[in-house]
Amino acid sequence: PERLLFAKLCGPPTFEWADGTAVHFPSKRGLALFVYLALRSGERISRDFLADLLWADRDSSSARTALRGTIYEVKQALDSNVSAVLEVNRSHLCVDPKTVVSDITSDLAPSQAIMFLSGFEVGSIAFDEWISETRVRLTKAATAKAMDSAETALAEGNGERALEIVTELISIDPLDEPAHRLSMRAKVALGRR
Repeated sequence: PERLLFAKLCGPPTFEWADGTAVHFPSKRGLALFVYLALRSGERISRDFLADLLWADRDSSSARTALRGTIYEVKQALDSNVSAVLEVNRSHLCVDPKTVVSDITSDLAPSQAIMFLSGFEVGSIAFDEWISETRVRLTKAATAKAMDSAETALAEGNGERALEIVTELISIDPLDEPAHRLSMRAKVALGRR
């Protein structure tokens, strides 16, 4: 199948069909469930894990009942495309990786990574911790890639570009010592002190 959905996950999460029509999830938990599945597309995620992720404060029977209702909401939101996008069975759920593309890519800038699901909370400690851990992981990876780019720019004699990159990194994390050191090296290369 063609890629049917675009997921915007840097910032408040949104999903759009290929024609630009927004997908409306009736509840935050429904959106949270689909966000998690979309980001892990191609992986079969167990219902028990998802119930614990979104309803850790409930007993397992109640959490599974809530998950069933939320799966129904997600299926309604996906409408006629549900069978192309989402695999649902008694033990797991899985989003077809060929049907969803997101703004979470390998060339994510640190300023984008730090915005992963910003402002989105569902009241589940486990889900909110997953958001935080994912944001940290994405930001570290994007920062490392940006530092490599800045080092390369400096090695190629492009101190201005190196300084531009590390200035952005410092604006995100003013205590980033490696970025400060590279900033000083770039300024020296440019004849600034």
